Amino acid sequence: MSKSLRLVLLLVVIGAIAFGFWYWRASRATVDTGLLVLFGNVDVRQVELAFDGS
Repeated sequence: MSKSLRLVLLLVVIGAIAFGFWYWRASRATVDTGLLVLFGNVDVRQVELAFDGS
């Protein structure tokens, strides 16, 4: 393989990796809608105290 062909292949591979990383980051971008988004195991409970604080 000639050096110029190796250089072209290397540049194509680097370009493909850069494009893939850019696409992955762009697809994960979200717009802040003010909503709370929870991921994973989330335990949400409502607690009522046994005494009145006033």
